[in-house]
Amino acid sequence: MANYHDPHAEIIEVGFAPISAVTVITDIGSQEIDVVVNGNSLFPMFEYPSSASFREKKSSSGDYVDQELEVVFTSSEADFVSSQRQWIDKDCLAFVRYTSGKVLVAGTEEAPCRCEIEESGTPRTLKVSMKRKSPEFAKVLKSLR
Repeated sequence: MANYHDPHAEIIEVGFAPISAVTVITDIGSQEIDVVVNGNSLFPMFEYPSSASFREKKSSSGDYVDQELEVVFTSSEADFVSSQRQWIDKDCLAFVRYTSGKVLVAGTEEAPCRCEIEESGTPRTLKVSMKRKSPEFAKVLKSLR
């Protein structure tokens, strides 16, 4: 399976969904993923980051894919950090939307993402980072329902 990220596209939005709030429909080796929201679960899907990068590379052994996500969100809202932390600070899926319109999803129910969170400053800055060894490349979001 090839990494099909467009090197000319830039990240415009990033979102997170706790595994407990969604059902994932995909097959190992498939390049696409469907995400179904469970019941009345609500979560903030996409936020506009101050900066973001997502990199993935097949390991030299070919056994896994190194994935790295770094996102910085900035907000003057008093409860911004706590409202975001409730969605990010657990096993989750990470959604990365590009200027090309493509949305890549890192994580599955069997191999979720786990992000680290740092907060600082005024206005509030939330840095979200993830480094992991994934069994496969991020998948293209086919549908979110």
